[in-house]
Amino acid sequence: MKYPSNVPLQRCDVEFQRHLSNGPRRINWRAVNTMQNQELDLNLVMKMNATVYHKYGHPMDFIAMRSIAMERSQPLDGPPEVFILEIEKEFKYGKGKSMVAFADGGKNKVGHDIKYVKWYNLYGDDADKSKNKLNISDKTYTYGVDKAREFWNEKIKEGYNRV
Repeated sequence: MKYPSNVPLQRCDVEFQRHLSNGPRRINWRAVNTMQNQELDLNLVMKMNATVYHKYGHPMDFIAMRSIAMERSQPLDGPPEVFILEIEKEFKYGKGKSMVAFADGGKNKVGHDIKYVKWYNLYGDDADKSKNKLNISDKTYTYGVDKAREFWNEKIKEGYNRV
């Protein structure tokens, strides 16, 4: 803020200007431990996708998944425990289902347990499932156990059912 040269500055204005020039104080800043610098376990994400594909009758190319995992030098071992919530939904072009998959993500950098959460949409309501299309969200979210449990309970209240 510039003052005209003919107006004398008050003492409080000078102190305020000095405070602004020093910038915010860093005393109260604390490091936040987030997942932004920690890579997701792509092996687990692929297993979540395979579990959802399997439960909804869509064949997933497990051999292709295995080759991708081998390129990343992450072997695919047994299936993880993946929990799925679903709800019938009316999409723009017809009926379908919206699903949320939860899986145990192990521990983060600071040793807290995390859960992986991923969204899926199933478009179509055919009995033979041949024309249904399963859409996988590009993003995989990570939550702490308490936040994941709270999110699960919210979805149950919204009408989602466990598969």
